[in-house]
Amino acid sequence: LKREGLIRAYGASTRGADHMEQGPTILDESAFTAMEVPMNVTQREAADAILPRAARQGVGTVIRVPLGSGLLTGKYTSLDQFSGDDHRGVESFRERMSKRLAAATPFTEMVKDEGVSPVHAALAWVLSRQGVSVAIPGCKNPAQVEDNVLASDVTLSPEFLAKVGGM
Repeated sequence: LKREGLIRAYGASTRGADHMEQGPTILDESAFTAMEVPMNVTQREAADAILPRAARQGVGTVIRVPLGSGLLTGKYTSLDQFSGDDHRGVESFRERMSKRLAAATPFTEMVKDEGVSPVHAALAWVLSRQGVSVAIPGCKNPAQVEDNVLASDVTLSPEFLAKVGGM
């Protein structure tokens, strides 16, 4: 399609950690302009497997679920808070979500000492990673959009980043 002039650029999206091992191969064998990957404080596979290689190859990275499906907002303390039709409460996701909630809880506690909201800290952490082009957090209303935008002005302290790195 590029050779025929029908498209200018194209990208790929990985489904999750179970496909992250394919990311480097896909990058090596394709001429993508962008790659969408899930990444946040509780899901770091992309940081190691894809971001460095994508940056070296000039491939942009679009980070989805930077707020960990809401778990990094500080709003949730139990998976029982999700209704039956919410994917986060579905039985097939429960084990994975339980592990992420267990990792999110110390993060939301550490954020208190940083003086920013958990949302801002989670987004700023993603945006601080080398090779990240853009993060796409989910939003349910205009106030969340406006709040998410404020995270682009947040600079996390080196001490906080070191603590998060050791999580």
